[in-house]
Amino acid sequence: MKSAQESRIMKPRCPMANAVRYSALMEATTSVGALKQEAATGFEPAIRGFARPRCSTTSARRHTKNKRVAGWFCRPSLAALFAFNFLISFDIVLLLYQSVKTFYLTIWYYYYIFMSWRFKDYINERGDNEIRQWLDSLPKPARFKIDARIRYLQNVEQLKYPYVEKWVGENDLYEVRVVFGGTQYRSLGCYGPQRREFTLLIGAVEKGGNLEPRDAVKTAKTRMKLILDGSHTCEHFG
Repeated sequence: MKSAQESRIMKPRCPMANAVRYSALMEATTSVGALKQEAATGFEPAIRGFARPRCSTTSARRHTKNKRVAGWFCRPSLAALFAFNFLISFDIVLLLYQSVKTFYLTIWYYYYIFMSWRFKDYINERGDNEIRQWLDSLPKPARFKIDARIRYLQNVEQLKYPYVEKWVGENDLYEVRVVFGGTQYRSLGCYGPQRREFTLLIGAVEKGGNLEPRDAVKTAKTRMKLILDGSHTCEHFG
């Protein structure tokens, strides 16, 4: 029959207290009968290593909960890992977007420089834009259509028929053809002075195969010689 003190030692309330009290008990009890009696109460013999006490259900649940709480402090938070991965993915996507954007802007820049056309107008000795003055004298719808046609021609690969055609009997003189309201508008011009540039020299209206003003071709040929050095020109949409 066990005493009250021995019973308190044999059934500790927590694992840490059990280890201390069990060590003290092993030092005081050396007989084989005492070891068998301990094994019958739920403890393994001392020669098999550290003893595991019998814990109640409440103690086991408390121990498991404390272990889970401690685990959250011992390993990185899942939310932190998710946020970190999201930021890394966002940076990668942003870097790819910037790279693609830079690539397309570079392609567009070289296309604009080497493939698009720049239209210029002739300006006289006083600095007046002869082409813009002629356009301002036309009805507004016709003026808008001519400018729209020139904007379209800026982005084509070649200036060719039916919008641009060589003037009959001339090697370096061309006409930009626009028809509006039954009227045939002709802007005479030439290539140059620089690469992929086209300079409008004079505006005219074609009626019955003839131009008005009648000296439009002669005036255009005279102005063509003046623009070779890059002077007497300005941007059409400047």
